[in-house]
Amino acid sequence: MEQKFQKLFENKFKQLKEENDICLKQKDEKINFLEEEIKKIQQTNSLNENKIVQVNDDNCDYKKEIIEEIEQKFQKLFENKFEQFKTVNELRLKQKDDKFTLLESQIKKMQEKNLENENKIKILIQNFQNLKEENVQKDEKINSLKEEVKKELKKANSLLEEKINELNNLSTNILYAEPVRIENEWIFNKPEHCRNYSLYSRGKNFHSFPDYKLIQN
Repeated sequence: MEQKFQKLFENKFKQLKEENDICLKQKDEKINFLEEEIKKIQQTNSLNENKIVQVNDDNCDYKKEIIEEIEQKFQKLFENKFEQFKTVNELRLKQKDDKFTLLESQIKKMQEKNLENENKIKILIQNFQNLKEENVQKDEKINSLKEEVKKELKKANSLLEEKINELNNLSTNILYAEPVRIENEWIFNKPEHCRNYSLYSRGKNFHSFPDYKLIQN
């Protein structure tokens, strides 16, 4: 951005310099033109003076008035031309000063905007860096949690496998028997191959003995 601003400033400065050179050239041309006019006037005056010398003394006063009138006309013409050139030159210089002032103001605003954008970019970079660091911390925490979950799953699987083995061992000795009520107790008849287990109920009827025990004799 600084290079672009520098290049823009150089181009504008170059343009102003070219315009000023043109203006100076025109001024020089005007000066040369006025100098030529002065030379012509001087030559004319010289001729008139020579003519005056040759004129009869009786006509000297009349000729003198004519010469003075001519001189006044040329002097007025010269002054008008000079004032016209001066006015035009001042106007052009003022326009150039205004352009230069405007250009400086625009460049200053662009530099301020560029500085503001640079500050915003720095803030964004810092925020992005903070997010990266937060993501790294989150990744580390996630990995740590994954390891803990793996350990807990391993423990749970081991415990589950142990319980399944216990249930498998227990299921081989499950007793399927028909309940028989004797007085206030429910007694389960045992098959011949399970006579080493006794299953009984503490309820008073068949529908109220969900709580029962399997006791090994």
